[in-house]
Amino acid sequence: MSRLRLLAFLPLLALAACDSSEPPATLTGTWNAEQSTLTYDVTVTSPQNALLPTEPGAGGVVLSGALSGTLRYHIFIGSIRYIADGPLFFSTTTPPTVALRISSSGAIELLRVSGGSISTTYTLAGHAGATPYTLTADGITLNTARFASGSSEIVATGALTFARRALAPGAPRRLVEFTETAAAMDPIRRTFTADGSYQQTNSDLTTSTGTWAEIGTDVLRIVVGDGSPTDFTRALTSGTLTLTRPQPCTGECLSELSVLFGLDPAAVSALAAATRASYRRSAAS
Repeated sequence: MSRLRLLAFLPLLALAACDSSEPPATLTGTWNAEQSTLTYDVTVTSPQNALLPTEPGAGGVVLSGALSGTLRYHIFIGSIRYIADGPLFFSTTTPPTVALRISSSGAIELLRVSGGSISTTYTLAGHAGATPYTLTADGITLNTARFASGSSEIVATGALTFARRALAPGAPRRLVEFTETAAAMDPIRRTFTADGSYQQTNSDLTTSTGTWAEIGTDVLRIVVGDGSPTDFTRALTSGTLTLTRPQPCTGECLSELSVLFGLDPAAVSALAAATRASYRRSAAS
């Protein structure tokens, strides 16, 4: 795992095929990224107690030695569990700097994270209790566990109670609402031309081209290269363009995210994500 990032099934970008109508002039020009919001809403058929990977739990695992800090965030991906000092897979603007990683076999190690990638791995060097940690469905306790990398040593101790939210059956409930700034968005710039051509500048400063069209009064359709068309609900208010894209989650996606949020997949009747991205018209447009 070279980068600690989640949910490739949810591109923040996506885009568009051309319609026979000529694009109206209101959107022509270049638009620069401002911010985006990612949401997850779930509907359950029986009471559930959801894990909240973007919220800190109670207490925390305290680190001392070569690194200091408090680990208060928990996330469970497949068979791997992480305990970190920041929301691991939903944040690029405030990324974590250190995380415990517990494998499906129960092995534990400490990771130093830089720029979203693992820079140093500290292996278990000893512990005070019979086991290095005690794990339950509700939290984890580190039994004065020592981790080492070369001559550097870090001691982890303390207890973390995972953040959870009780869910009643019936109406959808929001589990995540996470906002990223322009620096973390992709694409960072979109250009709409009156002839229906489209160009976007990606976060790595490469560009992609395609076509665009408005469908009715509030749907924007974009296609990039030879890709499939993607429709966004669009709103243009006071010089700000807002693009919203729902992303229903079914099949394998539903199973994986149910585990992520600590839910019984059989009790989840609907799980949906959506991105809402805002762009500001360039002064040069």
